[in-house]
Parts: sequence; C-alpha cells; structure tokens
Amino acid sequence: MSKVVQMPLDKTDRRTKEILEALERQWDKAHADGAEGVDHFFTTAAFTIGTFLPYSVSPEGIGPSLAQLVEALTAGVHAGLEMNGVKSTLITIKRD
Repeated sequence: MSKVVQMPLDKTDRRTKEILEALERQWDKAHADGAEGVDHFFTTAAFTIGTFLPYSVSPEGIGPSLAQLVEALTAGVHAGLEMNGVKSTLITIKRD
C-alpha cells in the first residue's frame, strides 16, 4: 500500500476500502510516470468527481456538496502532511 492513502481501514466500510484501493492502484501507476503522471491523475480525478456531482444531487444541493468535497480534500491534505511528519496549519473558510 502506498504511503499516500494509508488509512486505518478497520474504521472504513467495504465501499470506502474499494474506492481507496481503486484510487491507489491508479495513483501508483501515475506516480511511476513522474510529476506529469501525478498531475494528470489529480486533474482527472478532480474533474471526474466534479462531473458526478450534478448527477448526484439536486441543483440546490450542489453548493453544500461542493463545500463538503473541499472540506474533505483539505482534511485529506492535512492528514497526508501529518503522516509525512510535516507540521502545518490549513485554514478553511466557510460561509453560512
């Protein structure tokens, strides 16, 4: 398992584990291709998730769902930094 997506899988459900494993396989391939491959992976993954959003929620739910995605991304970046021993503070701006 790559260092990037190591999570305590005992705390995740089966679907989450399957998603993580699929993303990890693709990330490993991208990482082997260097910086260009990694950039392409992140861009493609973000774009794909973005295209799923309008099919998954009502038009009124897009804003809150997008905010949830940004919050999850920020939390993931912070967790990755901590796993790599990087001390950081990430600030999230929220509008009510």
